[in-house]
Amino acid sequence: MEDEHTPCHSGRNSRRSSIISLLQRRKSRGQESFDSCGSTSGSESGKATYRVVVLGSSMVGKTAIISQFLYDSFISGYKETVDEMYQGEFDVGGCELTLNIQDTGGSYVDDFPAMVGVSLASADAVLLVFSVADLHSFEEVSRLRDLVQSVKGDEIPIVVVGNKTDLPREITKEEVEATVM
Repeated sequence: MEDEHTPCHSGRNSRRSSIISLLQRRKSRGQESFDSCGSTSGSESGKATYRVVVLGSSMVGKTAIISQFLYDSFISGYKETVDEMYQGEFDVGGCELTLNIQDTGGSYVDDFPAMVGVSLASADAVLLVFSVADLHSFEEVSRLRDLVQSVKGDEIPIVVVGNKTDLPREITKEEVEATVM
C-alpha cells in the first residue's frame, strides 16, 4: 500500500516528498486546495495539475535534477537545453497529481524574454538551480529570483537548489542560507 508521499511508480519518496510540502504551502496561503485535489489548471475532480518552471545558469544540472526526480536516472553527458517539457504523474494520498516541468536553457531568460513572462505567468512553482562550484551561477539565482517575484509576486513558491556538491565549493553553505532565507 502506498503512503501519501509515494508516487505510484516508485518506492523512493525522499526527493518527491518535498514537492508535497511545496504544494501544501499553497494551501496554507489560501490558494488551491491540495487535499481536495484542486488544480490550478482546471482539470477534473480528483486530479491536480501543477506547472513547475526550472531556471538557472548553463551547465548547473537542471536537466539532470529533473531526470533524477522523474526517472531515477543520472545523465552524465551534457547536451544544451533550449526549452523542454516533462510530465510526471503521481498518486499522492489518493489524489492523482500531474507535474508539468518546464526545463529551460541557461540563456533562456536573456534569449527569450517574452517567453519567460509567458512561462512564469502559468507557473505554480519555480525551481532555481545553481552550482556550488560556480559563484556566477549563484549570483544568477538572485537575479532570477527577483525576476520571478516581479512577474508572480511574493506568493509563488520558489525552491533554490545547490547542485554539483561533489565538486570543490566556491559558495559556502552559510552564504547560501544568508542569501535565500
